Amino acid sequence: MASPWFQASVQQLRADIIADVRAMIVPELRRKMNQSRGDGRVKAYAIVPFTNGDDPTQLPHNLPCVSSVDDIDDLNGITL
Repeated sequence: MASPWFQASVQQLRADIIADVRAMIVPELRRKMNQSRGDGRVKAYAIVPFTNGDDPTQLPHNLPCVSSVDDIDDLNGITL
């Protein structure tokens, strides 16, 4: 049986690897999903996280949520 410190190290390494893989896969997966959703009017676009996992619509970024082409059309000088 492995020692507790080794088990903790392996668990942390596993968690880090999962987080890194998620950070690489989730944005690309959501981009591909959004490409298949046409103009977003029937099926809304998914939010694509930044590569560090941050949600662009939440603090500290606070970017407007874009769920369809209508949201893009509605952007103005303040939100751009």
